[in-house]
Amino acid sequence: MTRILVLWTWLACAGGGVAEDAWLDPQDGDTMVFAGDSITHECLYTQYIEDFFFTRFPERAIHFHNAGVRGDAAADVLA
Repeated sequence: MTRILVLWTWLACAGGGVAEDAWLDPQDGDTMVFAGDSITHECLYTQYIEDFFFTRFPERAIHFHNAGVRGDAAADVLA
C-alpha cells in the first residue's frame, strides 16, 4: 500500500511536464505489469496510470497488463 501511495503522490506532483528520469522513460514495446489484490484487479487506479503514460508519451507503444487477483494479497505475488 505504501508503494501505491508513493507512486500516486509522485504522479500528482509530476505535473504536465515529461519526466526526465530514465526510470520513468518507457520505450516502444515496453510492458508494465500491475500486480496486486482486488483493488488492483478493479482497474481504477491502474487506468489513471495508463492514461498518464498515454498522454505523456503518445508516440510510444507502451503495453499494460493488469495481474491483480481478487481475494489475493499483494504479497502473494512474491509467493
